[in-house]
Amino acid sequence: MPSDHQDSWTPLMVALNTGATLLAACSGIAALVIACIALFG
Repeated sequence: MPSDHQDSWTPLMVALNTGATLLAACSGIAALVIACIALFG
């Protein structure tokens, strides 16, 4: 496995993992807000 190939793919995987984490966090927060509105609104 060439090292340059690995180096070119690593930033992409990091970006995808970061994006997925942020998306999951935003989804969780949104769900919590909607639940609060449904319960107390």
